[in-house]
Amino acid sequence: MEKSSLPKSDDDPVIAGHVITESMFKRNVVVMTILWSVGIFDSYLMLMLNKYLEGSIYTNFYLEGLAGVVGSFFAELTLNILKLRNGTVVGTIITIIGGLLVWAFEGGAFSPNFVHRWGFSPKAPFPEGSED
Repeated sequence: MEKSSLPKSDDDPVIAGHVITESMFKRNVVVMTILWSVGIFDSYLMLMLNKYLEGSIYTNFYLEGLAGVVGSFFAELTLNILKLRNGTVVGTIITIIGGLLVWAFEGGAFSPNFVHRWGFSPKAPFPEGSED
């Protein structure tokens, strides 16, 4: 048993049957509440963003699912190698880069129709004369 997990004083008692103080428990509950709230907000935000993105909603959801699978594997690898603090920094940097790429996409710097050239989904019907 590590000494750091024991209570520092008698004023902060250990919860019965556990090696965690009441103040640590309260802090963890607050942190997890914030993290879950951010996660849920992010999920709804991505659903609304997908609804209004250019191109087919099906293609956008396929790409989001593919990104989720790749991101899950990458997150596990990153956290195992870099541990929590450095993994969080790397994740934040990747999120900022991804946000800038979405911003460039929405600004018209590139088109999502490159996916059709790779054969992932049928091309959505566009009006004649429009760009791919």
